[in-house]
Amino acid sequence: MATFLWFLIGLLAFENLGRIFWLAKGEYPARHPGQIAVDLVFGLCLIGGIGYLLATAG
Repeated sequence: MATFLWFLIGLLAFENLGRIFWLAKGEYPARHPGQIAVDLVFGLCLIGGIGYLLATAG
């Protein structure tokens, strides 16, 4: 289970880095900046929740 959660953190981190890059560069893929920002916040919350699960699992 821990391996799966670490894998999810890696995927979400990669996805969020891409969104941060889009917001910083100003090039948006067929979406509005607000939508990307909401997705970014949601992804960061997921990373935090998974991190909490990993921290309290032991």
